[in-house]
Parts: sequence; C-alpha cells; structure tokens
Amino acid sequence: MKYPDNIQQALRNAGRLSEQEILAKEGDLLVAINVIDNTRRVVHRDHQINEIVKPAINERRVLKG
Repeated sequence: MKYPDNIQQALRNAGRLSEQEILAKEGDLLVAINVIDNTRRVVHRDHQINEIVKPAINERRVLKG
C-alpha cells in the first residue's frame, strides 16, 4: 500500500524521506522506495512517523458495490 501524497510530503518536510523516495507499507513494515534506482530501506516507526501516518490509517472506508 502506498501512502497518499500529503503523507509523503509531510515525511519529506520532516526529513524522513528524500525527494526521490516514496513510503509504502509491506506487511507490517514501512519501506522507503527510491523511485530512481529502486533501492529500498526500512523506515523504523517512532512517535513522529506514527503521528504523520496515523491520518492515512484512520481514512479507511467501506466501499459500497
């Protein structure tokens, strides 16, 4: 799962992601993926990360079909 643009930008502003990285969730890990060279690194969860990512987790909705 890739996080929304506003979460990505907040993490860049906080210095947790570089301009070439995006944040994705794989299993129970947060992974920063460099879109230029496709390298990956684990982003360790701490209070700052949890506060930034929390709104994306709370936005889950039930899809009607």
